[in-house]
Amino acid sequence: MDANDTTPFDDAWQYIANNSGSAAEALAKLYLSLWNHHEHPYPLADCIPPLDSERLRIAKGMVGHYLEYGAGDSVHRHAKDILAKYPKLSGEKRRRRNNR
Repeated sequence: MDANDTTPFDDAWQYIANNSGSAAEALAKLYLSLWNHHEHPYPLADCIPPLDSERLRIAKGMVGHYLEYGAGDSVHRHAKDILAKYPKLSGEKRRRRNNR
């Protein structure tokens, strides 16, 4: 895969960057979970229900790409941008631990 190829993670970032609401946040959670599941352990049940058929297609593409290529540059490319847009997602693991 060429470094300049567009991936489902790029498609997800384009949607996240240009939209707000539950679908954008759900894609952000899925993206972060695939990027670093130790720090952002979002279950699929948090990521899938708000998605319509087009966003679900992007989510499936992200998972398929991740399974084939792992967490390469295409996954890392926009993770920090997502955390900047959704700073509350960066501390989610810590809050989950404290609420147990």
